[in-house]
Amino acid sequence: MAVGSLEFKFWRLLCETLDLSEHIDAHWQRGSMPNTAESKQAEQAMIEKFASQTMTYWEELFAEVDACVTPVLNLTEAQSHPLFAHQDEHQATASWQVTAGA
Repeated sequence: MAVGSLEFKFWRLLCETLDLSEHIDAHWQRGSMPNTAESKQAEQAMIEKFASQTMTYWEELFAEVDACVTPVLNLTEAQSHPLFAHQDEHQATASWQVTAGA
């Protein structure tokens, strides 16, 4: 999963959704700078939490949560993702769709 919860409001939702509320204050806007012990503990907790379930589980959970979390897809998965599925009618993705199918 790709996490882009840079603003505190997204970070808070991320922590709450992952049931890791103890790491809410491990955010730069709360004074916890990157690569500190506190931020590394939060990162490790999230790595372990995301590893505990399938990508499908996290996609479904975060579909209704505005926390800037999205799956990392390969080309084949991206072709069928709802975000790109309609673009074929405009041939906007034709070059990468051919590459993925090759």
